[in-house]
This record gives sequence, C-alpha cells and structure tokens, in this order.
Amino acid sequence: MDGSPVWVELLGGPVVVVEVMGTTPTPLSFDHIDADDLRRFETYRNYLQRFCSLSRSEHPTWLTLAQACVAGTQALQPVGSLDASWVRRFMGIAWNTECLLNSVPEGADLLRVHNAWLPVQAYYTVYAAAEALSYVIDGEKADGHTKALRKATAFLVKGPLAPWNLAYRGAKGSSGKQHRQMNFPPDLKPEHNLAGAGASDIGVIATCLKAEHQNRIKEDYKGSGKRQYEYDPGVTGLLHFLYRLRIRSNYRGIDVFLVNAGADAHRSFRESLLCVVRRTLTYFEVVLLRKCRRSTLTEMADAFVGRNRLAEQLKNRFVAYKKLY
Repeated sequence: MDGSPVWVELLGGPVVVVEVMGTTPTPLSFDHIDADDLRRFETYRNYLQRFCSLSRSEHPTWLTLAQACVAGTQALQPVGSLDASWVRRFMGIAWNTECLLNSVPEGADLLRVHNAWLPVQAYYTVYAAAEALSYVIDGEKADGHTKALRKATAFLVKGPLAPWNLAYRGAKGSSGKQHRQMNFPPDLKPEHNLAGAGASDIGVIATCLKAEHQNRIKEDYKGSGKRQYEYDPGVTGLLHFLYRLRIRSNYRGIDVFLVNAGADAHRSFRESLLCVVRRTLTYFEVVLLRKCRRSTLTEMADAFVGRNRLAEQLKNRFVAYKKLY
C-alpha cells in the first residue's frame, strides 16, 4: 500500500466496492443467505421485539413510561458527594451517541449496512449512561464495562420496572439447572418455540437471559479459579444482552447483521433496538435526576442541547421531566 485512502461506495444495488489505489476493485456481496446467520439474526430480532413489546404492554407511550420511572424512583436519595464532571463526561457520550442512532439511512441495502454497526452504537449509548448510573448508586466509580454492567444490573433488578428488573443469577451447578430466575412469574418456563404463535414476551425474554447467563458462565469461569458448574457470573439482565450484540457486531459475527433477511426485517430490527435504547436511557436519566439532584442533570442536558442541534429527543425528554416532578 502507498498510503492512499481506502474508499467504500454503494452502487445502486447490494454491492459494495472497496478500492485501494493501485489494486483491482473487489466486490463484497451482501446478498448471501447463510442459514445459521439468518437464524441468529431472526433470534436477536425476536429478542429485541419482545423486550420492547413487554415494556410497551405495561407503558404504552413514552410519557407513561417516564411517569412510571418517576413514581418508581421516589425513594431514592441524592448521592452524598457528587463528582459532577464524571456524570457529565459519560452522559455526554451517551447523548452524543444517541444522536448518531437517530440518523435513518434511505434504501434497504444501506439500512442493512448501517444496521451492522447499530448494535455498537446502541450498546455504547447505554453503557456510557450505565457508568454514570453505577457511580451515583453508591458514589463509587466503576470505570469499566464489567463492573458498570454488574452494578447497574444489580440496581435495576431491585426496581419495579420490567424488562430491566428481569434477570438470571447463580451458578448452574452440577445439574446444569441451578441458576435461577429473578422477578419472573414463579411458574414461568423459557420458551422453546421462540417464533411460535403462543410464545409470550416474558417467556422469550426468559430464554434470552437464560442463554446469556449460560454464555457468561462459559466465557468467564476460566479466570475465576472455579470449575464451570461452580462459577457464578453475577446477575445477568438486559444490559448484558446488549453487550452480546455489540460483541457480535464488533468482533465475532458481523455477517449476522448483513444477512439478506429482507428490508422489513432489518427495519424491524432497527426500530426494536432503538425502542429498547431510548426507554433504557429514559429510566437511567430519571434515576440520575433523583441521585444527582434535578438541577444538576438538567443543566448538563440543557448545555448539551445548546451545543448540538441534533439533540431534539433529549430536549423533549427534559422538557417532559420538568413537568413530571
């Protein structure tokens, strides 16, 4: 290579051409239909739809969700000594990344390419807010993915709002079945036929979180000094599933998100993921309003909106928050 830039161009159809100066253009087809990739994509899409659907079944509009968040956090008290710069740093990242999420590409093929990076943006929106959230829980900074997700999830499972309080916990044990559900109906069993007409939202979510909990056990136990069946990875919830999507998109399976599942499926995937992210961010913001004092976070949001003309959703949320308190 002679240092010339690499460029990517979408050519009026499902072909991307990547050219490096002095080489022959190489077409990369996005028309493949791999059965395993398609199955995984549809599974992830189904999980996201169920998280969104469960939340909307309990709180049909954004406003009713915000009202429930306000009501469900009334007992929270402000953190004693607040490092406002820490909260500002991470909420700035969350809000800025949210603005990127709101750009909707035109055309089915461009949407598919855009969706391949969407789980990364979605995760970092939520993760950055989780860093701020985990800090205000007890005044201790997590400063890392593992600890921030663990602290935030442990906090959320104590709250009243689904799907954020739904989780799995515990080691699987020698029977492979000793890990336990948290906040699910007592007799609920995970769904086996995920796309079946009778599959319930909460049953599919149980399947998702059980699988994620098992994945965490398999991936993390080696450094623990324990045998796999004895290892407890902590509480596994929605935030860990979003992390799974990010790893898939960023490292271990981009083809899953590029598979030719059809324009409607890719649009549905995007809409469901954005629904989950926006509602999660709303919940976190309401907690932060309680724990940081309302004026502190409101001033941060107002300053961000003043510098970013794309932050219309953030502006509207804080206008509503001011009326709800």
